[in-house]
Amino acid sequence: ATFPHLTNVEYRHWYDALGARARYPGGLGFFYLEKVRAARLRGAAMPGQIDLLADGAARRPGELGPRAPARTTPSCVVRLGIVVGATRGPTGAARAASVDLCAPSGPLAGLATALARATASGMPTVAPPSPSDPSTFYIVAPVQRAGSVRSAAPAVRQDGADSAVRVDGVGRAVGAGWAVGAFDGPVTLHWALGDLRQMVVRLGYVPTHGPAVTVASVGTARGVHELSSSAPAGLGGRWRIVVTGGTATPAALQATVLGLLVEALGVVTFLLLQLLARSRERALRLVDERTGELRHQALHDALTGLPNRALIVDRVGQVIARASREPLAIGVLFVDLDNFKDINDSFGHHHGDELLRAVAVRLRTALRPSDSVGRLGGDEFVVLVGGSSLDAGPELVAERVLEVLREPFSPQGLGGIKLSVRASIGLAVGTRASADELLRDADVALYQAKQAGGDRYMLFHPEMQVAVQERLALEMDLRVAVETGQLFVEYQPTFDLQDLAMTGVEALVRWSHPTRGLVGPDEFVPVAEQSGLVCAIGRLVLTTSCNQAAAWLSAGSRVPVSVNVSGRQLESDQLGADVADALASSGLDPTMLTLELTETVLMRDADATKRRLAELKRLGVQIAIDDFGTGYSSLAYLRQFPVDALKIDRSFIAGIARSEEARTLIHTLVQLGKTLGLRTVAEGVEDAAQLAELQREQCDHGQGFYYSRPIPSEAVEALFAAGAPAASGSGTSSEV
Repeated sequence: ATFPHLTNVEYRHWYDALGARARYPGGLGFFYLEKVRAARLRGAAMPGQIDLLADGAARRPGELGPRAPARTTPSCVVRLGIVVGATRGPTGAARAASVDLCAPSGPLAGLATALARATASGMPTVAPPSPSDPSTFYIVAPVQRAGSVRSAAPAVRQDGADSAVRVDGVGRAVGAGWAVGAFDGPVTLHWALGDLRQMVVRLGYVPTHGPAVTVASVGTARGVHELSSSAPAGLGGRWRIVVTGGTATPAALQATVLGLLVEALGVVTFLLLQLLARSRERALRLVDERTGELRHQALHDALTGLPNRALIVDRVGQVIARASREPLAIGVLFVDLDNFKDINDSFGHHHGDELLRAVAVRLRTALRPSDSVGRLGGDEFVVLVGGSSLDAGPELVAERVLEVLREPFSPQGLGGIKLSVRASIGLAVGTRASADELLRDADVALYQAKQAGGDRYMLFHPEMQVAVQERLALEMDLRVAVETGQLFVEYQPTFDLQDLAMTGVEALVRWSHPTRGLVGPDEFVPVAEQSGLVCAIGRLVLTTSCNQAAAWLSAGSRVPVSVNVSGRQLESDQLGADVADALASSGLDPTMLTLELTETVLMRDADATKRRLAELKRLGVQIAIDDFGTGYSSLAYLRQFPVDALKIDRSFIAGIARSEEARTLIHTLVQLGKTLGLRTVAEGVEDAAQLAELQREQCDHGQGFYYSRPIPSEAVEALFAAGAPAASGSGTSSEV
């Protein structure tokens, strides 16, 4: 009753923990009874559970007995129960599981009367033995439902039926539950008598009306001296104990035994009530412990053990409330690991999880005990600092966090490999109207830190919020642009560095906004990446480029075209189908299409990349590595990837005419391409000096403003019409 949803497994657990079986040698069973509406029972099995410990067979809920008979009044049924009698069969306690125990007539009418009397008085009582099973008696104690208030005692009719039973919304009586212990009279008497067996002891029950019933008789000595006594047994009846001793049994001993037995009957009742009290206390304690565990799980991150978002928001709210009452400095740091995805993809999720746990430890050690560290999810952490932690300035806290994270990590199982972690931090200080506002401002500052290149912190300023709102507006406009055809494609030619013949084109997406005008790719491509729109835009560029190259070919000009594949596209299972559909719908020769991926994208998950590139190569397309030299791919991976060309990043080309180091690097990259049998393409060729150096190094192809800016498809046609040669080969990459 303390816990209305208690299961029999938990009931059995409490029973075992309290050692009830060993403490009550005469106990046949221990039950919890409830009064249930007739409508709830009609046509259904008894809604209870019971364990039969004698044969080890535990029945399932709903298997306690026959279906409830049709009736219009509530029935008293066993909801929880444990039967411990070994061989008694379906008598006494076991039979209690399958009948209406409130029935005023029948084999257990005495128990029904005891239940009603216990409810009326609020006190424990003893149910007398029945003539059909005289060796079993019951001790009954009323149990009030948790949360209910005991009202005036209901009236009890002479037949024992409860005439004023209140029931709740699910059909259970409020304040009408009972704890019942069933006892075997002979076993209980043996236990009470102990080793004093040189006499005969008889235990009987004398009701208010009717003949006495013998409950148990122990001993075989021939009686000469007989002493008797009685004790209250509840319901107006009395226990009668008769001790008969032989000629060798002193009368004083008989009197002592008689007193002990009378006391023992009271002890049995007392111990059962003590058991009920201890069960309730233990139940409350176990629930408190379990509730504490669940509360901790609900408020803490399972991986790191740090507070989760809910707990951090609560703590920030408490600090803000405190700051409204007293001067208190508050700061929140949003911490995001810049390169965690690359590490996770390269070394696996197991080592990624280990790294997150190590980061959590580092953050805790970098801060004062009064500060809070939480994990929001993924590689995002939040730090709450206040008071003296900000005395030297919030920037110092952010610098300390960056410093401890820059120290290399050495996860187990990587053969001593040390991982370097970079982080971006958004910092917001001061009070706000709510915790959400302070956390929002720190998140805005984090976005600015990542936009600035990462590995740094940014302190929130109000104008940052304006920038975020503008970005959101740009994202909404970009979604409309994808759907309404505001995006279009221009093409930047590539050329042979020896004879300056045109070798192909690079497809570049452009955006003509109805009010903003021409929006540069540097402005909207990052938004497309972060919002996920890059996949739809990439599909648009792919389809448009293939259709245009097929049209040029039909007009007599073979112009290979290349488009860029973003990291999100490479990770998508849709990429292969998108490429196949674009080729099929346009009819373009697959060898005229080059797909380009940056070195960083390729190395996020090298094994998965190799499988995806193999799938694309089976379609017959070309593969190129864009921005080559800026990532961390190894020669071993280059040999495994089915790559056809290397595009040398424009940052190396910019210094080739004035830096010996740049010339040496370009020479190395070009020779690497030749060694591997790959074409080399120089990006960002902007003057004659750069062209001369690249020609001297025998780089294959070039691209840049020196030869041509991006131009519309009509201009490409005009370029061919003017007599520019079109040689077969690879194009260059798209920006999306």
